[in-house]
Amino acid sequence: IALHELGHSFADLKDEYWAGAQYAAEAKNMTQETNLQNLRWRNWYGDEEIGLYAHAESPTWYRPHEYCLMRYLGEILCAVCRQGIIESIYDLAPPVKAYEPITSDIDLPSDSLVFKLDLTYPEPNTLHRTWHLNGTLIGEDVDSVVVRASDLVGGVNTVLATVTDISSWLRPLDSDTYHQTEIEWNLTRWALGTEPQTKLLNHAAISIYPNPVHDKLNVQIQGDDPGESFIALYDAQGRQVQTFILEYPGNQILDLTELESGLYVARIYLEGEYFSSRRIIKY
Repeated sequence: IALHELGHSFADLKDEYWAGAQYAAEAKNMTQETNLQNLRWRNWYGDEEIGLYAHAESPTWYRPHEYCLMRYLGEILCAVCRQGIIESIYDLAPPVKAYEPITSDIDLPSDSLVFKLDLTYPEPNTLHRTWHLNGTLIGEDVDSVVVRASDLVGGVNTVLATVTDISSWLRPLDSDTYHQTEIEWNLTRWALGTEPQTKLLNHAAISIYPNPVHDKLNVQIQGDDPGESFIALYDAQGRQVQTFILEYPGNQILDLTELESGLYVARIYLEGEYFSSRRIIKY
């Protein structure tokens, strides 16, 4: 009983037995959608006995599984509800706890600089980490990399760390951005006398969750100094449908209630400069 009730209170899961019309609503494990292209659990459809199962008492409402803990005590959570629990965990505890360097004005103490991530790992560990310098992969599935002054080009250089959960218990509708955090540092190199000097100009990190999202989208932006971000949402036809101006650092909640279900692209600008794009699934 406790695990069933935890599904309600922690992950906003619905009962998969018919509890009454007053409890029927679109949710992670309840829907009236019958078009498989729009079904929020379509990436599970046909596997692990996931499908569209009508409630006998109200056949326009569907559940994803016939024998789930959210319907019968003694059963296990179905794949859809299990993913819902994981999503709720990530809402409360993103995997990136901290990162280094954290200041925006650093002279290299020698000819190199270490970049680090401090992560909260699931068990077993399914966090895939990549490191890129100016678009070139320099590290994979490691928590730190060393960037040497000799690796840098003239002008601005970019170090990008990306953390993505690739658990088989997650089947994202958008595998490129689902439960993904990016941290970016910009460095410049110039000549001072005969010795090349390198300085960390700025860094920023952004996390967007949950994704897929129903109505409220959390945007967490971390940076060295306070600033203003601009986020533009575009639909699948490339039309700008919504914009937001946010102050950072901090966590902001975007209201997407008025948007129709579908795929959107969020283009993010920090202080007027393009920073990143994310694909967002709205259901």
